Amino acid sequence: MGDNAAVDRVELAVVDVPIASLEPETTPAVSVHVNGRPLEAIWADACGDEATPIWVGDTLLGSKFVDGAHVGGELIWRVGVDLRNAGWFDAVDGGRVGVLTCACGGFACGGAAARVEATRDTVTWSEFHRMNGRGPVPVGPFTFDRREYEREIDALERAVRAVRDV
Repeated sequence: MGDNAAVDRVELAVVDVPIASLEPETTPAVSVHVNGRPLEAIWADACGDEATPIWVGDTLLGSKFVDGAHVGGELIWRVGVDLRNAGWFDAVDGGRVGVLTCACGGFACGGAAARVEATRDTVTWSEFHRMNGRGPVPVGPFTFDRREYEREIDALERAVRAVRDV
């Protein structure tokens, strides 16, 4: 292996989260755990802001909502995804991608974004900011083994596509 800095572990899974304004309604979202801790807990410890796992539809750059399902799109955390064509509604902010959202599901009032960069052997999430350019937060950086990261991304994509097919 070339660069051997990977020390963090990421786990990604589709879970149901409550919709703040419609409880007890829930929606599928992507839970991110880093080194066994929920990312939203790491975020809250760093800045005191509440956040929740990002909704499944918001993880798909360029997807369209058709007949009750998100169609198309590419996972925003996949290495090499082209962020240049992101629309205003996509979870993209200043070259960073959404990793958490507000409990209401909107990025305007809350949420977190991070830069995703890769080398041959690692993937790093860094430069965590509040969404919409509202400033940096001292979280990370987190560096993952690229092969393990891509296995998590592939499994997540299968899970996301299964939710969308319902």
